[in-house]
Amino acid sequence: MATLQSFQAAIDLSNGHYPHAEFGYGLVLTRTGNVREAERVVRHGLQTDANIPNGHVVLALVLLQLNRLEEAEKSAQNALLLKQSTSDKAHLILADIRGERGDFSGRARELDAYLERYPKDRNHKFIEATRDLAKKIASRKASSQ
Repeated sequence: MATLQSFQAAIDLSNGHYPHAEFGYGLVLTRTGNVREAERVVRHGLQTDANIPNGHVVLALVLLQLNRLEEAEKSAQNALLLKQSTSDKAHLILADIRGERGDFSGRARELDAYLERYPKDRNHKFIEATRDLAKKIASRKASSQ
């Protein structure tokens, strides 16, 4: 796969000191189903520089795929604590975690937080529809209790 080769070349050229390449490599590994290897690669990138929100977001995604929700949530929260321009992507992972836990109002809140920060996201309509569905499910759950 050309994408993996490109990330690997960047990692090799930097002697493992360019964590952005490791985060990208880990993301591709996750998407191809090699989640355990992705975790190893992303964690190495975070050891190099733990102040890059995307690293924490990718690790949260990896951990979510491994169904390690508490660790995933902690990693996403770490991204938000960095308060950088890409930190708010963690809201998308937190929304998925809330959904996995059956907390649909929490899912809707996280999606609202993301949309507030990125109102022109190219997936805005999809995220908005997902948020609206989460609100509807939360409302139904509340009225049935």
